[in-house]
Amino acid sequence: MAPVRGAKKRKRPEKPALPQAPRLPLPPLPDGSDWWGVFYRRVAGHSSFPREYQTIESVLKMSRKTFDYICSLVKKDLTTKTYGFRNFRYGDKTILDVEDQVAVALMRLTTAQPNSKVWLDNENKNSMVLQAVVDTNMKFRDIVSGWPGSMDDSCILRTSGLYRLCEKGVRLDGQLELPGGSAIREYIVGDSSYPLLPWLMTPYQGQGLPAAKAEFNKRHTAATTVVQTALATLKGRWRVIQGELWRPDKHRLPRIIFVCCLITNIIIDMEGPPSKDMLVSGDHDHGYKQQLSNVADENAVKQRDDLSLHVTAGE
Repeated sequence: MAPVRGAKKRKRPEKPALPQAPRLPLPPLPDGSDWWGVFYRRVAGHSSFPREYQTIESVLKMSRKTFDYICSLVKKDLTTKTYGFRNFRYGDKTILDVEDQVAVALMRLTTAQPNSKVWLDNENKNSMVLQAVVDTNMKFRDIVSGWPGSMDDSCILRTSGLYRLCEKGVRLDGQLELPGGSAIREYIVGDSSYPLLPWLMTPYQGQGLPAAKAEFNKRHTAATTVVQTALATLKGRWRVIQGELWRPDKHRLPRIIFVCCLITNIIIDMEGPPSKDMLVSGDHDHGYKQQLSNVADENAVKQRDDLSLHVTAGE
């Protein structure tokens, strides 16, 4: 229906203009700067972004080559969704280019912002559980995320696709013959919070263990340290998943965690395993008590005993 001719709109009283704080000059661009220098100068006035010039490596935690590769992976999707270009903003700056959008997304992943409410865990902290399988190069081979911190590790494992596939023999189905004729199944290692299964070796529990079992635990700890370092480094690189998360939407958080793991793998593929100065050692969940599982498969008990004898005999 057409508007009524001559209709009048109610006039709203004008509000007095608030005094604006003086704007500080933006940092100068370095000589010969390319897209990154221009982009940096555009967003340097944002409150969460440092005004002094920093390189793309120091801000995005990756080389320009890796950044360009990530842009090439998402360029087609971003350019076909033109509506996203109009609505994608960083502070009061409208972002138009693919490189701009990717850079802003990566900066959000490397920045921790408070005021999020995630589920409370047993330590009365807001958390979301990440179950991860990590290889020796610290690449993430399998991840499960989205479950609240109140759930224990063993329960989350049994709900995962990894568990179902391994139980069916679809994954980790290889066999290794040990000296003496015994054979063991291909396996991964996990801490004491997980059940002992033929494809999941956990450490022996208790004090005063025999030499063979103590040596097995020593080797087991060395292997799980790689996982702890990978997770601590993941949190150190992407501070968005360190502590309280910047988006309280429980449906978005697993995607954010997945993207952080995926980009970490891309960086390792492009640049190799993290250097020593990039690694973050120590417990990634400092202050948490070790969960314990008393579930043990009979075949897994024998396999672990065979392994402990094997590692002792190999000394």
